[in-house]
Amino acid sequence: MKQPADVFRDNSSIDHESAFSVASINSVKKPTNSNRVEKKPRRPRAKKANKLSEDQVRLNHVSSEKKRREIVRATYDEMVNLVPDLQKDESRSELVIYLKTIKYIKWLRKRNELLYTRLREKTKDDQNFEVPKNLIWKASTTEENGQAQQD
Repeated sequence: MKQPADVFRDNSSIDHESAFSVASINSVKKPTNSNRVEKKPRRPRAKKANKLSEDQVRLNHVSSEKKRREIVRATYDEMVNLVPDLQKDESRSELVIYLKTIKYIKWLRKRNELLYTRLREKTKDDQNFEVPKNLIWKASTTEENGQAQQD
């Protein structure tokens, strides 16, 4: 009698051409639902005892939403201060702010590349000169707090 380990080693009795035929694949038993372990039905969550009245809950919601809107508005105001194409007194939508900010960032990147190229050309004869790493900005793949890191 063959030991279980020998069954896997002895390939002499296998007909390799028919071993993997469509019929042999189809004859493999597929698991049925009866083989599955049925999960226990979940108990409904117990209702939390709300220590606040409905009016207090509503007021909390309104105040937290107001704070969120103020933060968003302050962020847009900061973008308006940073991007030269945006003016404080002009009527502006979020889309206008995004488009002008994208345009400005693209301009800054091109300007950075141009200045870097000029600096390399001026210092190409000086073998000891190296551009300080804190002046070279590259967008990294990892972001921290939603902001690109400076290498």
